[in-house]
Amino acid sequence: MARKSRKQTVIAKEPVEIIQQKKELLPTAAYCRLSVENGGGREDTLETQVELVEGFIAKQPDLELTETYIDNGFSGTNFERPEFLRMMEDVRKGKIRCIVVKDACVIIEPTRKGPFDRLSWLGSICF
Repeated sequence: MARKSRKQTVIAKEPVEIIQQKKELLPTAAYCRLSVENGGGREDTLETQVELVEGFIAKQPDLELTETYIDNGFSGTNFERPEFLRMMEDVRKGKIRCIVVKDACVIIEPTRKGPFDRLSWLGSICF
C-alpha cells in the first residue's frame, strides 16, 4: 500500500475572527488641594501635585483620568471645599469610581501632627 505525502495535504481553514475583550477602565479623578498655610518649595505647589497624580494615573493600565479637581487655598480641616464637594457628587452619580491623591493630607489634614504625618505617599480610593 502506497503512502500519501503529508506535504500535499491541504487543510481548508475558515477565517477566524479574533475578538479582544475590552478591559473596563476605572473612571478616575485626580484631586489636589493646597491650603493657604502651605508654602515653600516646589514639592508644595499645586502644579507639582497635578503632575505627580496625573502622571501616576497615566501609568496605570486600569485607570482612566476622567477629571482633575483642584481646591486652592482651602484648609483640609473640613470638607467644605467646592471642588471636593463637586467630586463627591460625581462619585455619587457614578461618574468617578477611583480618586487618586498625592497624600492623605490632601483629603483631610490630621488633627495631630506626628512623624508619620510628614510622609509623602500616593494613594487611591476606589468605590
